[in-house]
Amino acid sequence: MATMQVGRVDEFKESQEDFGNYMERLEQWMIANEIKDERKAGGTSFSKLDLSHAYQQLQLDADSEQYLTINTHRGLYRYHRLSYGVSSAPSIFQSVMDQILQGLEHITCFLDDTLITASSKEEHLRRLDEVLTHLETYNVRVKLAKCKFLQSSVEYLGHWIDKDGLHPTDEKVAAIVKAPKPNNVTELRSFLGLLNYYGKFLPKLSSLLQPLHNLLKQNEAWSWTAECDAAFEKAKQLLLQSKVLVHYDTNRPLKLVYDVSPYGVGAVISHIMDNGEEQPIVFASRKELRPN
Repeated sequence: MATMQVGRVDEFKESQEDFGNYMERLEQWMIANEIKDERKAGGTSFSKLDLSHAYQQLQLDADSEQYLTINTHRGLYRYHRLSYGVSSAPSIFQSVMDQILQGLEHITCFLDDTLITASSKEEHLRRLDEVLTHLETYNVRVKLAKCKFLQSSVEYLGHWIDKDGLHPTDEKVAAIVKAPKPNNVTELRSFLGLLNYYGKFLPKLSSLLQPLHNLLKQNEAWSWTAECDAAFEKAKQLLLQSKVLVHYDTNRPLKLVYDVSPYGVGAVISHIMDNGEEQPIVFASRKELRPN
């Protein structure tokens, strides 16, 4: 297979290969795509560790190297370490990291980003030492320049996290709010993709976006109506008005509220706080489901 150069990483060039899905069996491992869990409840300080050249820290078995042979203008080369172009690389890497950090408390790991939290400095330092010791034991290296230690808030997986909960980042909110009106289906899909990333902050989003979803239907002629324009602008305003999502806490009572409309289903899971106030943990919605 061919290879191409895609950029510069530190002092060397990094290449990106497309190994495709030609293998008989792809490695599968559940990768959590939510960062709302009980491991951050009660945390007042946060550290984030970033791994250096993540996948390439994993050495391949000799039997696996034959499947990672690339064809270049200088001949055939065989990888000795896991490459970014392997379809199952994320699953393989996540499974390894889960095993390395297994049993550690208040640790969240998503691929090469590890989040550590605690309610006191002493507890935080102890947990940080445990994580670093585990990484050192398995010869896993971090990139110090991209790590954050004992911060009151950190950016993690496109969100700001602090003791109060989860927040959208100002940069991503600004990118969505400043997005121009789409002129075709491709541009609309791009906008909806950005917006849906923060869907957990936005109540009844699918119902609100129904006029825009209609434009994505097969054989639907592109026609940007006043209804589409209103939905487009309301979605932006909804994001600007979004509330912080509190951390899930197993010690607090939960409340589920849902709403069904002809256009979709919306729900919110909230904690009931000590003063009786309801604070959202996550919003969820989906557009209408039609019978086959």
